[in-house]
Amino acid sequence: MFKSLRSWAAALFILNIACSSSEPEPTGPRPGDFVEGWPQRVDDQPVQFVPLAAGGVVGRGQPYVNSRNVRGWVDLVRYTVGEEGLSQTVLLDGAVATQGSIGRDAQDRILTAVGSVEGSFWLKVCRLLASEGTRDPTFGDGGCVSFTDMHYGNTDNVIALPSGGVLVSMSGGGASLVQLTSTGALDSGFGTHGIMKGLGRVGSLAAQSDGRVLVSAPGKLVRMFSSGALDPSFGQGGEIPAVDGVLHVGADDAFIAQRGGSLFAYLADGTPDVTFGTNGTVNIQDVTETTINPFWIRSFTRDAAGRIYVTAGFGTEASGFGGLLVRLTPSGTLDPQFQLRTEEGSHISMVGPALAVGADGKVWTMLCFDPNTQNAKSLVLIHP
Repeated sequence: MFKSLRSWAAALFILNIACSSSEPEPTGPRPGDFVEGWPQRVDDQPVQFVPLAAGGVVGRGQPYVNSRNVRGWVDLVRYTVGEEGLSQTVLLDGAVATQGSIGRDAQDRILTAVGSVEGSFWLKVCRLLASEGTRDPTFGDGGCVSFTDMHYGNTDNVIALPSGGVLVSMSGGGASLVQLTSTGALDSGFGTHGIMKGLGRVGSLAAQSDGRVLVSAPGKLVRMFSSGALDPSFGQGGEIPAVDGVLHVGADDAFIAQRGGSLFAYLADGTPDVTFGTNGTVNIQDVTETTINPFWIRSFTRDAAGRIYVTAGFGTEASGFGGLLVRLTPSGTLDPQFQLRTEEGSHISMVGPALAVGADGKVWTMLCFDPNTQNAKSLVLIHP
């Protein structure tokens, strides 16, 4: 009897240890969970988000392009989350618009640009105080500056420079790059009177902390000095061939470029970062084990910890479309802690190119969960 009692006591003791040492059930949101009350339908279908230090993001839609390559304008919308939920505000009631990508400078000011490829020739660049919803009076004439001296073309990208200046890329006209000073004047120290021609269509722009600029030109990635001169110390004589996609520069000036379904990581001087993936390259289709083709990256961005968020799409009408959002570690491996969780029985049928990490670390993007309405994506806010 005593032996039996001792056995039961030992069993209870072991059970108590097992229960006390087991992992507690997770409480609160997990990485990849949607913020409560999301996804949400929005008035516009943004294709780019720019995060604001003050909170929220500014988004812009996709402009219409007609058969003559005349590109329309789109409004800028600020999305914020408060106690009453999502707020959508058209900046300046639509008085300022953009044609291509928008930019943000270190003072949280938003940069926009519009141009023309037919009729009257002009270029207009504006700088906005996004948190106040007003133009920046220190830039140009009341926040905007216009030029009518040449056939500029459609605007594609606009970025802020460490000097406080602005760099604009254009296509369909006579200018490839236009650089302005911090007050909005053409920068006479860049190119020829602030203008550079002959680069072809520029896919992406990114500035490093010392003022040198990465330019994604057709078939190559080049780095320029602030004067516009090619930097021969970069890559192979100033360029990296066969890399011409979207760029993201980190705080240490190392950068990631995207082409096709892969990401390529480089050190600040343009040499491959061999600590990233395989010899500096990560194929997103391979690491996610996606077997459906075609496969394409829609967008990518990095957070303050160097983790990389990637959205991608895949499939055809015959096979059905799908999409994904994943997070990579700084070394390029799939982060198992981040798991996007959708409602039971639903899946992502399409992802949009708008993707940003907000000041609070939450992820903003556009996703579609209904295969019959692929163009009607919902705004999603996700816990990191």
